[in-house]
Amino acid sequence: MVNEVHISQPYNFERQLFGIVTADGIKTPSEWFAVHHSIGVDLVCGLFYMLWIPLPIFFSLCLFFSGREESAIRLTMALFLTKLVGYVGYYIYPAAPPWYVMEHGFEFIKDTPGSAAGLLRVDDYLGIPIFHTMYTANANVFAAIPSLHSSYYPVALWYALSTKGISRWWAALFLVFSLGVWFAAVYTGHHYIIDVILGVVCSAVGVMLASAIKTRTLRY
Repeated sequence: MVNEVHISQPYNFERQLFGIVTADGIKTPSEWFAVHHSIGVDLVCGLFYMLWIPLPIFFSLCLFFSGREESAIRLTMALFLTKLVGYVGYYIYPAAPPWYVMEHGFEFIKDTPGSAAGLLRVDDYLGIPIFHTMYTANANVFAAIPSLHSSYYPVALWYALSTKGISRWWAALFLVFSLGVWFAAVYTGHHYIIDVILGVVCSAVGVMLASAIKTRTLRY
């Protein structure tokens, strides 16, 4: 309702930049993974996707209760600002995710319900509609660019590296989870690679904005 929803443009851009040559023509990575997948990879990707908010928030609490109050507040503020920047992106450039093209083609269907896409395989394996329940309640299907799932772990990684006295295990954990969720976003058909890249850009903007705010302002 704010701007035109883009469906074919991000698909064609992804196909041009990262297309995979197959016997059936050039496919986007998400289309390729829709055919080439395994339950082991599905479950690991499901784990990465489940913890995209809880793990960074848990790290923030650990910082706070270990006496690093300022770092905890800045991390939380950076996560919040990253989300706001992502929301701005959704309104500037509304875009359909890969699963939408795979299920509906390039036609704009305004009231299309959300889909867990490749994560439905995790639900089927576990016998619990975890992701189905989560994604059918999605209020905005056309919010693929940028990928906020890809944004939160890099923010946490930055503060794990920049906060003095923090175990390097935290940084290693967030590096693994960053790489994991970036892969999962494409593997499950929720995002294009270009969405992931722009999500990381949102991380950088969020961190810079949080760093620019004075500590006294954060406290009040």
